[in-house]
Amino acid sequence: MMFEGPRTYRVQRADREPLLRFMREALEARGCRIIYASEPDRAPFVIAFETLTGERMGVVAYAFLATRTPTKNRPDDERSFQVKYGSKLENNLHEIYQDPLGLLTTVFLGISPDEGFFVAVDPELHNPTKFFIRIEFKDSNAEDIKRNGWTTWERSRINREDEPVEVMTGGTKEHFLDLIRFERAALRLDPGNRQLLAQKPELFAQIPLLSGTNLTLADVPQHPLGTRLRPRRGSGCYRQCPTPEDGCSWLGG
Repeated sequence: MMFEGPRTYRVQRADREPLLRFMREALEARGCRIIYASEPDRAPFVIAFETLTGERMGVVAYAFLATRTPTKNRPDDERSFQVKYGSKLENNLHEIYQDPLGLLTTVFLGISPDEGFFVAVDPELHNPTKFFIRIEFKDSNAEDIKRNGWTTWERSRINREDEPVEVMTGGTKEHFLDLIRFERAALRLDPGNRQLLAQKPELFAQIPLLSGTNLTLADVPQHPLGTRLRPRRGSGCYRQCPTPEDGCSWLGG
């Protein structure tokens, strides 16, 4: 069986190189060793790397430049990134790649290299995506990112009331590896659970143990939402019930 890689687009090297450099430097600053990085004249970017603990990972990055450009008839405090590769097709629908083997993690983000932060959206919510669209966020979101390092919020629904709720995440450069881990864990989660997970970085940003370390069952991490789901007694279904203190009367046992 053949597995196809992502569809790629020719882009301007000079325009895209700062985005690729941002991601490479972010990973290297966390002790990662870059095994492979695609050239900046083809997008999306693909980076394979090994973490400080020996874990091998890969990322497919649909990365765009995040800017603060005053625009007529738009709010004064608005920032955005434009989703654009190549030329607009007649049907203008472009598939966002997800690795069928789960070895590569897809991220979809705007990057501000000068200010040292990124803003990411759910790749699956934009799959397929149109090109020449803008994804907006606020000055206040950028300030929260720079102040806290990692944050999440719901995208404004002004003039887009008919569209689904969209959860956005943002982080400073040192949290780019955390974004990759987050997107790996959050794949195809609904917006509510996606935001719940984003608010708990300790659930996905943990450093895995080195290969060959002696493990017990208690050492193996659960899925990030596993601790918030408990089986209904006597059945195979699940429902959300964070802790016994929440008044749950049917926790397994």
